[in-house]
Amino acid sequence: MEAYYKHNLAHIHDMYFGDLAKNAALMINKLWTNKKGKSVIDIGCGSGILASILTDNNFNVTGVDISKDILEIARKKAPLAKFINASLHSYEFSPCDIVTAIGEPINYLFDNTSNYESCFTFFNKVYKHLEVNGLFVFDFLTTQVEVKEPLRLIEKEDMVMFLSITIDKEKSILSRTMIYFVKEGDFYIKDTETHKQFLFDVRTIVDQLLSIGFEVKKIDGYNEHQFRNGHVGLICKKVK
Repeated sequence: MEAYYKHNLAHIHDMYFGDLAKNAALMINKLWTNKKGKSVIDIGCGSGILASILTDNNFNVTGVDISKDILEIARKKAPLAKFINASLHSYEFSPCDIVTAIGEPINYLFDNTSNYESCFTFFNKVYKHLEVNGLFVFDFLTTQVEVKEPLRLIEKEDMVMFLSITIDKEKSILSRTMIYFVKEGDFYIKDTETHKQFLFDVRTIVDQLLSIGFEVKKIDGYNEHQFRNGHVGLICKKVK
C-alpha cells in the first residue's frame, strides 16, 4: 500500500494544520467532568495533538493512524499516550469511554475501503466497545461540500505548497493533490501526495448510527473552530 503523510507532509500537517484537533480536544475536555482514568481511542490520531492535550488532563489515550511517519511525531508530542500503526478499518478495539475520529478519517480512501458498508461495520465496532454513556465524536465530509478555491498556493517560512482540489460528483470522491517544497538547508525538497476521500450523505450516516443504538447530536464545530459547508460533526452517545 502506498505511504501517506510521509515525513515532510507529516511535519507540515503538524506545524500548520493542527487547529481542528486542538479544538476537538478542548471540547472533549469540557464535555467530560470526571477525566481521571477515562480511556480514549483516537482514530486517525495524526501527530498526537489531541492525545497530548487529553493525556495532560488525565485521560488515558490510545492513538491509531495509518501513517508511520506521523506517528513518529505523535510519540514525541504525547509520550504518555500509546500509539498503534493501523487503518481504522483493521484496528481491533478494546473497551473504552470515548472514541474520536477527528479530521475526516472515515472519508479517506488510503486503504480503498471507505464506503457505507465499511463505515457501518466500523460504527458497530465502536458501539460494541464503548462503555454505557460513552461518546463517539467524529467529523466527516459530505456530498454537500463545495470547492471554493480549487487551486491554492500556501506559503510558509519553511515550505511552499500547491494545492489542487477536485470533486467527482458522480462517484462522490474528492481528490486533494499536494505538491510541496520543504526547505532543507540551502535547498528545497519536492514531494507530492494525492489523497482521495469518499463523500457521504449526512442522512444515511445518521440513520446508520441511530439504527445501531446511538443517540446522535449534530454540531457545527469543535470549541472555537467552525466547520465549513459540507463538513459535519457528530457527538454520538451509547445509552444502553
